[in-house]
Amino acid sequence: MNKKEFMQKLKQLLPEQDKRDILLDYEEHFLSGLTDGKTEEEIVKELGSPEEVAKEFGYTGKSPVRTSVWAAIGLVTFDIFFGISILATLFSIWAGLWCVPIACFFAGIGLIIGSLFTGILTLFPWYILLTGGIASLAFGILAGVGMVYVTKAFYLGVKWFVMLHVKIFSGK
Repeated sequence: MNKKEFMQKLKQLLPEQDKRDILLDYEEHFLSGLTDGKTEEEIVKELGSPEEVAKEFGYTGKSPVRTSVWAAIGLVTFDIFFGISILATLFSIWAGLWCVPIACFFAGIGLIIGSLFTGILTLFPWYILLTGGIASLAFGILAGVGMVYVTKAFYLGVKWFVMLHVKIFSGK
């Protein structure tokens, strides 16, 4: 194999982002070898096969385009059969969990307001309604604070899921 064949084969095997720099380095190897009096075939034997050289620079032997296409097909298949239903289920659970602090908060406000009218509307003593209202309001606020943390975790999970798709579809 001569220099031209070696360089053409190496150019086909290298990843796009590194191709120019690596080819320039190997041009220099050939120039320095030729100035030392070696033939192109001797220089190629010293360097090894283009496949070995490409593997040193991260070439795995698989076409990155073909790999990313199969990864994208697999991801879309997963999304259709599992991903969408899992995401919809998690969203429904998240939305349902938010109903708890909201309902407790408004129930607490309702009980506190109701305690003002106990003599007119109910037979319960006003302090039972007031205590229940304060407890319900406090639980609603506490549950709301907890749900803020759940929302952050849910957001990070969805962000990870979306970034996984972006990474796979962009071929990185």
